[in-house]
Amino acid sequence: MNDTLTRLGLGTLAGDAVTTCAGRNPNWAGTTSAGVRVFVKQIGGDERVATNRFRRAIAVETERLAGRFDLVSPRCLGWDPHARLIVFELLTPSRSGADLAADGDFDDRRAEQAGRLLATLHSARLAPGPPAPPFPHPPAALTWPEFAAATAAELELWRLVQNDRELPEAIRALRRAQDRAAPAPAHCDLRLDQFVDHDGRLYLTDWEELRLADPARDVGAYVGEWLHRAIARLDAADTDLTHDEVVTRAATGFAEVRPLIRTFWRSYTHATDRTDPDLAARAVAFAGWHQFTRAFAHAHTRARLSAIDRAAAGVGRTAVLAPHRFVAELGLGSDS
Repeated sequence: MNDTLTRLGLGTLAGDAVTTCAGRNPNWAGTTSAGVRVFVKQIGGDERVATNRFRRAIAVETERLAGRFDLVSPRCLGWDPHARLIVFELLTPSRSGADLAADGDFDDRRAEQAGRLLATLHSARLAPGPPAPPFPHPPAALTWPEFAAATAAELELWRLVQNDRELPEAIRALRRAQDRAAPAPAHCDLRLDQFVDHDGRLYLTDWEELRLADPARDVGAYVGEWLHRAIARLDAADTDLTHDEVVTRAATGFAEVRPLIRTFWRSYTHATDRTDPDLAARAVAFAGWHQFTRAFAHAHTRARLSAIDRAAAGVGRTAVLAPHRFVAELGLGSDS
């Protein structure tokens, strides 16, 4: 890492002054010997996959450095293709969108900024890249290694998905709908922790998964994050809640976060000139599938599927099966 920093003329990081953040990629942050605040990220994982992710991220930074892509994002200071290291200006102090949400500080002003950021991204004219991978579809059967590695909670959730006669066809319909949509540069890995607040300004980060894709994937991810948070606000100690109790409490939580979706949507639609009457409905369906991905993530470390995860799967199923019914209810209507 210090070899890269030195080559870029940024000094070096001393071990006792370096901090790291949680995430799938190794990272280091601190102030270098030259007085430069840096955040260094190494794109890790399988070499072929990591190389492709690195190339996508660098393609975005190259466009930004050339002035062809104007988005509020931490300034890139350079990279090392051999080590797959990317160096950014460290924003400090800063808080992630996930932390803001957890503390109740993700307000209308930040939701408005998030909408403008995504609209700017989806309106960008980036050089064409590889298309996004197909939207995941529940497999008809797990492979033996998948089955052997799964927790009891994961297998329980897979039974719910695979025994559902309507859900697979609804997902196939969503895939056909996204294939008909006009593609745009899309983040494709959007979560609230990809937003960073610094001095009252919201930044969007992490471009490793950016592709030409259906923009509804990003909009749905934003909606899905808040939808899941409404469900997850239930008291973790209440492990014996009935399904009806979970749904009732989740509805109360969603009433609190719906304004943040409505403000985001208004900002997004006002900042883009895209004409796509079905965008909102596809976003609702993507938000529904987001509940399954979150439930699977939780089930990976558990022996029992919780009532909260069951509720998330139930809410997600409803949204995937009948997205048009919930466009206005989720804050994505024209009169929201």
